[in-house]
Amino acid sequence: MNSSSNKSREGGIRSILGTLVFLLGFTLFAGAVGLLVYNIWDSHRAGEASEEVVKQIDKNRKGKPKLARDPIYEDEDREMPTMEIDGFLYIGTLQIPSLELELPVMQKWDYTRLKIAPCRFSGSYFDDDLVICGHNYRRHFSPIKGIDIGADVYFVTVDNMVYHYKVSNRETLRPTSIESMVRNQNNVDEDLEIAGTSKDSGYLDADESNDPESYGKWDLCLFTCTTGGQARCAVRCQRVGGAKEKKSTETKNDSDDKKKDQKEGTGDQASGQEAAGKEADGQEATEEAGDSQD
Repeated sequence: MNSSSNKSREGGIRSILGTLVFLLGFTLFAGAVGLLVYNIWDSHRAGEASEEVVKQIDKNRKGKPKLARDPIYEDEDREMPTMEIDGFLYIGTLQIPSLELELPVMQKWDYTRLKIAPCRFSGSYFDDDLVICGHNYRRHFSPIKGIDIGADVYFVTVDNMVYHYKVSNRETLRPTSIESMVRNQNNVDEDLEIAGTSKDSGYLDADESNDPESYGKWDLCLFTCTTGGQARCAVRCQRVGGAKEKKSTETKNDSDDKKKDQKEGTGDQASGQEAAGKEADGQEATEEAGDSQD
């Protein structure tokens, strides 16, 4: 009697435990599905919000777009122009044709603003050290993780100045490596550790197809979280047509001209030596002829 009662009690406990395990599994599964559905909805909402802001910025811009050069600014602490849309300040729009992306960029960042659009993290396009962060949304910065080296990137300010960049490299950084994220050798004359050279460098990985000499040298940086948020993907871009590029081109041309002059000088020297040799041979032949006549 007691044995039968114990078996019945054990069976009841197993049944209850089984039901609890099932309910727990179902709750976890439902939670995962719910989170997935929410993330998809949130990404779509963010994309729609950004698209609407871009339309409003385009509508309120004045004049025709002009390619930004490098004018001499009297005020070194100049502020980037802004435009207010729905209570938030924007500095312009980011365009990446190869990814079919056009996104507004807010003047400052926080997590509330990132829900609407990418944001300026630090720096300025005036100083060629602008850093822009964005959520890993499908219609925000998720696509930049696969962007091609050499791809065109445009930043159009609210006053219709166009800054043209090309992607120079991609870097994968630790989430806490803020210094590696914002440090720019174009403006800071210090060495920056290359990915993989130091455990403390802040780097996790590097694209082997990139030129190592280009690391740490950039005029625009775009970054977002990797899937799962375990790292940061940083896309570095270098300015096209800016003062630094012009200076670099002029330096290269000067170097090429110098090499050309040296080559021509060497050629002229060789020609002179050859002519002198021929003249000496001629004099020797004349002397021999004179000796023969004697």
